[in-house]
Amino acid sequence: MNYSECAVCNLSVAAAYFNDPAFAKIVLPHWYMHAAPSPGYFYLFGVFASIVGISSITLNSFIILAFSLNGFARKTRHWFTVNLAVADLGLTISCCFPMKVISMFQRKWIWGKVGCDFYGFAGGLFGFTSITTLATIAYLRYWTIAHAQPWSYAVTNRNATYALLLIWLWSTLWTILPFFGIGRYVMEGFLTGCTFDYLSNDRSSIIFSSCLFLGGFVCPFALICFSYARILWLIRKSKQSLYQPEKVNKKICGSPTAYRKVSFRTVKTTSVLISMYLVAWGPYAVVTLLSVFGYRNHLTPIGTELPGLFAKTSALYNPIVYVVRNGSFRKMVAKRRQRSQLTALKQTVNLSVLFFLYVLSLRRNSSTSPSIWHIRGSKRINQQYSLLYQMRETRAPVTNQLVISVFSEGINAIGCHTYQPQEAFRPTQKSPADCLHDANVRAKN
Repeated sequence: MNYSECAVCNLSVAAAYFNDPAFAKIVLPHWYMHAAPSPGYFYLFGVFASIVGISSITLNSFIILAFSLNGFARKTRHWFTVNLAVADLGLTISCCFPMKVISMFQRKWIWGKVGCDFYGFAGGLFGFTSITTLATIAYLRYWTIAHAQPWSYAVTNRNATYALLLIWLWSTLWTILPFFGIGRYVMEGFLTGCTFDYLSNDRSSIIFSSCLFLGGFVCPFALICFSYARILWLIRKSKQSLYQPEKVNKKICGSPTAYRKVSFRTVKTTSVLISMYLVAWGPYAVVTLLSVFGYRNHLTPIGTELPGLFAKTSALYNPIVYVVRNGSFRKMVAKRRQRSQLTALKQTVNLSVLFFLYVLSLRRNSSTSPSIWHIRGSKRINQQYSLLYQMRETRAPVTNQLVISVFSEGINAIGCHTYQPQEAFRPTQKSPADCLHDANVRAKN
């Protein structure tokens, strides 16, 4: 294409890439027909992507860390939650912050064709993994309720491992096809990001886009709707058996009041989950359908940029909806926080007691037999306190390095109790200089 064939190319959103061989394969002719958006849109969307990216990275990293510190491997239901957080974290890092944000503020894609392929592949891989994980979680929830079994019995370690492998294999299958000539990754929207080619009208691109729409959006969405619809049906069925105890599913509800609470909570949760899924991935599905049915001319830069931003926001509210709102996760975090606070308080008290006892031992009369404070579980501290006792008896100067060493190790001590010093701890015949030398050597070690 040249300027004689395109009178508005110099004003289009793709003007910066015109006749550039490096971008010839990833910038479609469609974008030369649309005017470039105002610079304010680039900066506005860049700020929005920055907020979403930083928030998503922080929240998903916190979730992964929280489950890791609390032994998530012991419960298989946590495996899928962590897998969802990993997928959302990967989606944010690869397709939002920093690559997308930098390109937005530069108002140009600066990563070349290799960066475009990586961006499209990573976005597809982590995006499909996130979608498939959501569908798997929904189905497993239905399965455990339908069979009235705890999650640990219904989903064993082997089954969970196979399910996670299938999720990643399914996602990888769709994203590696462009590298084998089936479809390709091209730039879209403001030309500051890449995705699969849904604008070309050749047979290969149309078939590939249609398969992505069915396998990547329709099938997971159908499974999610089926699972939560069956859960609601089971709850309604349980209401009919409330006064027949032998038929009541105890996992669902056991009284009219419990039924109303469970029913309302389930309907609300189901509505939120389905709505969030449609908000995140529905716009992309609509754009793909418009292109497949021949309405490509209606796809403007802003109209195709917004679906990409909506999809990236799923990495932010997925952990909120599926994890943070979960009561067991909040209890786990609260318990961990309470345990940390108790540990910090115990260490602070322990340090204060050690300091008080040390000062008290220095002020006591040397003619009396002082008590040595023994720290349970720390042989090194016991030796250093014995050395302090010897130095006090022989009037040897105490170095600050030794005191800091003793008290820093005392922070991690479990507790202490008094006992009278044994003969081995009595003042020795060493000179003050020898005691000082030994103290410095022990402090350095």
